[in-house]
Amino acid sequence: MSGLSSPSSNDSQSLKYLDLFTIIKEKIDNYEWPENETIPTERELAERYQTSRTTVRKAIEHLRQKGYLHSEHGRGTFVLPELSRRSQRQLHGFTDDILARKGTPKQQILEFGFVSVNEPIRNALQLSGHTRVLRIKRVRFDNTTPMGIQTTYLPIDENNAFTEEELLEFGSLYKLLAQKMGLELLEAY
Repeated sequence: MSGLSSPSSNDSQSLKYLDLFTIIKEKIDNYEWPENETIPTERELAERYQTSRTTVRKAIEHLRQKGYLHSEHGRGTFVLPELSRRSQRQLHGFTDDILARKGTPKQQILEFGFVSVNEPIRNALQLSGHTRVLRIKRVRFDNTTPMGIQTTYLPIDENNAFTEEELLEFGSLYKLLAQKMGLELLEAY
C-alpha cells in the first residue's frame, strides 16, 4: 500500500493516524501479524506507509489503549492474544462510571428512532448501502447535573429492536443490549 490518504483539512494528521490505526488493526484481526509477535518498528511503519513517526506513535498508542498491542521497553511492541484483547476492550458505559463514583446516573432521551446515516457513520459501523440504524440521543446526568449529550448509532434490525421505554427501564444501554438481546459491545467511538 502506498501512503495514507491526506485530506486537505486541518484534521489531516488525526485522519492519517486513524487510517494507520485501521490498517494495523486489520492486520491483527486478520492474523497477518500473529499473537505474541513483535510488529514492525516505528521507523519501518513510517517508511512503509509514507507517514511521520509521530503519526505512527499516535496510531500505536491508540492500539495499546484499545488492547491490541503491548510495548516492552527495549524489546518492542507485541500483538496481544485475542483473549487478552477481548477482556481489555470490555466497555464500561456512562452508567457504570457514575455508579463507580457513587453517583446517580440518569438520562433524558431527546431522540429515539431509525434513520439513514451518512458515509462516515456507515464506514465506522462497517455498513454498506443505505442501511437504517437506530439513533439514540440522550442527555446524561449524575443526579441532576447534566454531564453531556450522547448520540448512539446501533445497526440493529428494526423488527427486533428494543423500545424507548425499555431503555428507560434498564437505565443502561449496555445492560439492555446484554440482557435483552444477548449482545456484548467490544468497541465504541
